[in-house]
Amino acid sequence: MAYDIEETLDIEGHDVVKVSYPISSYVADKGFNDYIVRILDKDNFDCIFTMNYIPALAKISFLRKIKYIAWISDSPNYTTYSEMIHSPYNYIFHFDKKEVENLRSTGAKNIFHMPLAVNTKRVTKQIETSKTQKNKYKADVSFLGSLYSDRDFFDKITGINDYQKGFVDAVIKYGKKEQIPEKLTPPASVTNCTARHTTTTEIFINWDKVEDADGYITEQYKGGKWVQINDSEYPAVDLYDLKPDTVYTLRIRAYKTQKGIYAYSDYVRFAARTSKLVVKNVTNFKVKSATTNSVTLQWDKCEGEVGYFVERYKNGSWCDIAELPVDTTSYTEKGLINGTTYSFRIRAYRYGDTVLTGLYSNVAGTTTLANVTGFAKQSSTDSSITVKWNRNSCATGYVLEQYTGGKWVQLTKTASNTNTSYTAKNLKASTTYTFRIKTYKTVNGKTTETAYIRLAAGTSTPSVTNVTGFAKKSVTKTTATLKWNKNTTATGYIVEQYKGGKWTQIAKTTSNSTLTCTAKGLKANTTYTFRIRAYKTSGSSTKYSNYVRAAVTTAK
Repeated sequence: MAYDIEETLDIEGHDVVKVSYPISSYVADKGFNDYIVRILDKDNFDCIFTMNYIPALAKISFLRKIKYIAWISDSPNYTTYSEMIHSPYNYIFHFDKKEVENLRSTGAKNIFHMPLAVNTKRVTKQIETSKTQKNKYKADVSFLGSLYSDRDFFDKITGINDYQKGFVDAVIKYGKKEQIPEKLTPPASVTNCTARHTTTTEIFINWDKVEDADGYITEQYKGGKWVQINDSEYPAVDLYDLKPDTVYTLRIRAYKTQKGIYAYSDYVRFAARTSKLVVKNVTNFKVKSATTNSVTLQWDKCEGEVGYFVERYKNGSWCDIAELPVDTTSYTEKGLINGTTYSFRIRAYRYGDTVLTGLYSNVAGTTTLANVTGFAKQSSTDSSITVKWNRNSCATGYVLEQYTGGKWVQLTKTASNTNTSYTAKNLKASTTYTFRIKTYKTVNGKTTETAYIRLAAGTSTPSVTNVTGFAKKSVTKTTATLKWNKNTTATGYIVEQYKGGKWTQIAKTTSNSTLTCTAKGLKANTTYTFRIRAYKTSGSSTKYSNYVRAAVTTAK
């Protein structure tokens, strides 16, 4: 069968590394573990594949975050009754549908029913029969059971040992319909209950098989009453997630069933104690520091242990994030969201007959809230300034303040992180103002704030409209008096005369109420060109209107 699997994977284009190593314990074998880890370190493997389920490999796949595929073709397969059956990296395919249902009832998700199949090309070569008969039984997939009406075909199979023939014979026999009585005789009670494997958190119990039993019901005494915890055809039960150094009391009975009729044996009670906690607990577990996207954890070294398992609570469950050597006393979890609280836990471990662990130490760490970015002036007028900033999706909102009257005054406190601009009004023209902003986040009534970010921004100088009504008021032979309308947007006016090939200033008023100007030293009966513009001074800034021209001729 192993050859068939290797051949199939090769045909499908996969590179296969076949491993052969004697294993003393399917649960924990340090030599085997070290050997497998060394192989995994040599290349980047997609998955681990085995015939039947090996908890030690499941543990390695969990720690390395690599898929573990197990094809179970033997029954019973006691190794599935292990805490590693719940690993999210498992992909277990079991030919026994009832056993799949039983394991799923314990919470195991990644176990699936897949009936046994056979390599038809190889089996055909092993059948001593004619070509016509071989064609009769040729198929892509063949199943064993009540498919055959007699044993003629089965008896012609050669090349398999007595154990394999006995297994197939039992399957064929099981598939035949039997006469079912209306009443059943109860089976004998279970005997020889023994705790075969015990750790601080797990007890594996088995007992002698009752010859005529179809299954066994196990109940545990807890909360003042008996509670059923297992119904299995196998004479074994695995208790996990237990407390160290604690006695657990069970009662077990066998049963027979046919067509909905059940017959039960008497209960047999059994008690077993978990191992004492021999692994030290991590002490002084705390948050050393935090940034906007990371939390650094710190703890005291656990002398005598092998290492630490670090986990983070996310998506409703605890997830492994790091396996660290014992010399490590800090760890930084990155890629976090700013201003968010995360829960972490850690426990030390060492190797025994299985992986032994201490109790968890828990801590909560909060990333720092990110400061506002992109804080800048967006636009301004002579009486307002609009400021903007980038959105922080992790924030509750922002607090914006303006420095005025010798103190900081709050302009706004937004209740939404989507509000990313604000306009300050009623300001003076051509004046610089100082603003500051901070981010805040409120969770469960507790508010976290960042430091302030400052910004200096100025209002615009007011615009000036053009002068109107610029014209001759009166002339003499040597003078020309000009007039214009008052400009309320102006501080004053500048009047210029074109002479000598260039414009020369002849007047600058400091009041917008001065509305005339006289040019002197002119020639009689001569035309002169003048121009005027208004100006507005605000602080150190001055704005000007466009020029307006007028031509004036002196008297004869």
